[in-house]
Amino acid sequence: MATVQFFKNFAWDNVPGTKPGGFNRLAVIERLADMREEWQEAAAVDGKTLTEAQAPVGVVMSDICDLLEFTPEEREAILGVELARVTA
Repeated sequence: MATVQFFKNFAWDNVPGTKPGGFNRLAVIERLADMREEWQEAAAVDGKTLTEAQAPVGVVMSDICDLLEFTPEEREAILGVELARVTA
């Protein structure tokens, strides 16, 4: 069996957490806020608020994938093959 060597006192039970590379919280917040504003405008056409509006979850998830500019492979991993195909 191979030996795993840790550095700087790391061990399996205290491996430091990681964040996705290139993750810009401010950019994500701004994009999500823009998306919310678009949804609010669309709901207002029917005289509804976002708490009253209904939307297909798969479409919302696809919109978020688009917003975060995921690759087709990432979209498929998140949405599953069928939903990724239908919403491409």
